[in-house]
Amino acid sequence: MVATLSLVLSLIAAGPSPSQDDCASMLPKELKLLVARQLPGYALPKQSDNLPEDIQHRRKQGGNGCLGVTTGDFDGDHRKDVAFLVTSKTDVWLVVAFNRPGGWQLEKVWQAGNADHRLLVYVDVARPGKYDDIGLSDTLEPGQVTTFTSKSEVVVTGATESTAIAFWKGPKGWMHLWLSD
Repeated sequence: MVATLSLVLSLIAAGPSPSQDDCASMLPKELKLLVARQLPGYALPKQSDNLPEDIQHRRKQGGNGCLGVTTGDFDGDHRKDVAFLVTSKTDVWLVVAFNRPGGWQLEKVWQAGNADHRLLVYVDVARPGKYDDIGLSDTLEPGQVTTFTSKSEVVVTGATESTAIAFWKGPKGWMHLWLSD
């Protein structure tokens, strides 16, 4: 009995089992169903989509093991929205789901690269504020701006240990700028 109790306590202290997917619980059931209907052929994020060392780093920083989903109030309506990555056989997209009173509203925001790069792609949230592009390019990409100020939280994505791109939905649609490269 003492050995069994000791084993149970050590398992609890060790935290979630490696087979538990931190991403699965971050997406509400209604949102998962909507993605299946509106984005056929795209898979929802899984913890195993990212490299083990990146998952471990995120956990050391106080986060969970899911680098493919984040939540925040991305439109300033005081409701928690969800930003996440979906993957097909060929590509990865950043998607934002707005939590509207009538249900979720999906928006494909940005193609984050080819499917074979999914191991390196992450999504995160940043505080409201003023953001400035690092200015590496003489010509701006479609939707890229040199600066923006957001009163709501901002979606950040990129490649782990490499890039960070901030996305904000302004009056004219989605804008972005490069925070690091």
